[in-house]
Amino acid sequence: MLLACATSFAQFNVNLGYANSKETTKVNSEKYSSSLNGFTVGFGYTLELLDNLFFTPGVNYLFVGGADANNVGGVLNLKGDVTEHYLNVPLTFSYDLELAPNTSFFVFAGPTASFGLASTTKVTASVLGYQADTRIDNYDGDGYKRFDIMIGGGAGIKFADKYCFKVGYDYGLLNRIDSSNASEHRGQLTVGIAYLF
Repeated sequence: MLLACATSFAQFNVNLGYANSKETTKVNSEKYSSSLNGFTVGFGYTLELLDNLFFTPGVNYLFVGGADANNVGGVLNLKGDVTEHYLNVPLTFSYDLELAPNTSFFVFAGPTASFGLASTTKVTASVLGYQADTRIDNYDGDGYKRFDIMIGGGAGIKFADKYCFKVGYDYGLLNRIDSSNASEHRGQLTVGIAYLF
């Protein structure tokens, strides 16, 4: 069916935007969260399934980083900086509604397969003027899982069938940590632009 649609409409796009990743950890009845900021860049290929209904598979690279709010303070004045790299594969369905000639509003939704390429925490300890750094691979061992299935959606505006502005949010369905009394889920907000060829 998709191959048949490709003959009537197919459009390649490249995209770039801001990304915010928020991890929420629940241990027993306590909740903790940390937020990282960065960017996303990627490409997609849009196929028209029906009038104004489209399917867009894509591949996006996402980088986020920032201070780890759960690893700061203490006697040694610990400070942690986290950087994470993800490869995301969204499978998005969208519906367009024409607002004016060459301008349309659209909504989109679908699943995203997310794979963690790398995740590191740089821990800095300082006491009495002395400072020591160490870098931790968060994927070293089985405690922090790389893979996640996310579900999400959003909306945007398309101009002249060439330029697109969109906002989306995805929520991770899988528990990212291997623990019997704790769970961790990741949500990601993206705001970006795309150029359609």
